[in-house]
Order: sequence, then structure tokens, then C-alpha cells
Amino acid sequence: MSEKERNVEWSLDLENMRVRAGQFVSEAMGEPAETKRATLRERKDGAASARIAIEFSLGRATISALDVGSPLLFHAVLQYVGELEYEVRGKAERVISLRQKAGAPQAMAAFLKDEEELHWDIALAPDIPLTLALKGGLGASDLDLSGLNVERATIETGVGQAQLTTPLRQKDFAAQVKGGVGKAAITIPAGSQAQLEVIGGVGAFSVAVAPGAAIRMKAKTGLGRFNLPEGIKRVDSASKGMNGTWETPDFADADQPVLIDFQGGIGSFSLEYFKAL
Repeated sequence: MSEKERNVEWSLDLENMRVRAGQFVSEAMGEPAETKRATLRERKDGAASARIAIEFSLGRATISALDVGSPLLFHAVLQYVGELEYEVRGKAERVISLRQKAGAPQAMAAFLKDEEELHWDIALAPDIPLTLALKGGLGASDLDLSGLNVERATIETGVGQAQLTTPLRQKDFAAQVKGGVGKAAITIPAGSQAQLEVIGGVGAFSVAVAPGAAIRMKAKTGLGRFNLPEGIKRVDSASKGMNGTWETPDFADADQPVLIDFQGGIGSFSLEYFKAL
């Protein structure tokens, strides 16, 4: 693959996509659907763990932690169109699922709405072990898991800019993150251990770690630039180009290593250090 091919830049005009889709829906359906509002709450009530699956729809999406000591396991504030499917089952292991009902014609009319008018804001209990399955929709997402006890997660970023922050100072956190269409960024807080499988989509993907983090990076690159910081060295002599394995010098003796397995898509990837406060 030539250097010219690796330097391909991708620019996504999501606003233009929304307007064009809205024009199509307007012609096909007439007036846009009514905006609805809902608040969903699920108390802990003896839950020892939880599996939570969320398929975000259209508009802004957030995940955050509830206040310490809150009696709630799950709290959602939604502004949406169409119909929802919300299900809760189980007791000690609570299972919660939330998604837009498939095939609801009103959902398409959300393209006609202002991006800030539609949102899914989800807050979860910080003190219960969680397994998450999150699927992005159309719109910006901020998935802040830093205050949560997440053991495993599968995440699809959807269409739009996506920010993911991994759990803070937690061991044995593992996640698969699939890029969608747009810029995606992952932040791994200082002192955290993480095992990430990152699958690139269409657009730039970045992972930010604390200075001094012990890192092993495995990569099978796609189409686009691939950037690593100074101080991380290739440890396999058989691989060529930007495919291979890299480690920081202290990786072998680290108590809280960061493992990243990257499979490239279309767009750039960068591993970088964030500024310590």
C-alpha cells in the first residue's frame, strides 16, 4: 500500500446527510412526527449484577454514572420520536433492554428535527457489576464509563462523533469497540487496566492514555494513517509495514497493562498520551 493511500483523509458532512434524508422523508410522509418525552427508572431492589443493552436511535446519546448511594440501577431521560421497546427481567441478575421499535415509520421523520431536540441520556448505578451492549444511532455520543463498574462491553459507535471513556482504576475491563461513520475517540484514565479490541470504521479513530501507561499494541492496519507515540517499540521482527506488535519498555512488569488490538478500517488511527492534570 502506498504512502499516498495511507494519507487518505475522510470528511463527513452529517448535517447535509440529515437535511437530504429529511427532504426525502418530508416528501414521502408529510409533516414530521411528534416529539415525545419519557423518563424510565429501575430500582436496584436486590440486584447483584446487571446486563444492559441499549440501541440508541437519532439524536444526542450519553451514558454516565448515577450518584453514589442512589437507590436506582437505571435512569433514562429520553426525547424521541416513534415507539420504544423497553424490557426489564430478572432479579439478582437484572437484564434491561432499550431500543427504538423496528420499522416505526415515525422514526425516520426525526431527521427533520434539530439535532439537539432529540436525546437519549442514560445514567447507571456505579456500584453494581455491569455488562454493556451499546449500539450507536445517528448523532453525537458521549459514553462516560469512568464512574461505573463495567466488566465487559461491546460498543458500536454508529454515525456521528463518538467519545468513550473507560472505567476509572478498574482491573479486568474488556471491550470490543466497532467504529461506525465519523470520528471516534477512546480515553483510558490514568491507573486503569483495559483490554480493547478496536475495529475501525469510516473515519478517524484515536486512543488516548496517560503518560507512563504500560501498553501493548497489536495492529492490522487498513486504509489511512497510523500513528504511535514515542517510546513504544516494535517487538516482533517478522511483521512488515505498520502491521505488528509494539510495547512500552515497562510492559512485561506492569500490574495494570493496557492491551489494544486494532483492526483497521477506512481512516486514520492514532495512539497518543493525554496531558496529566
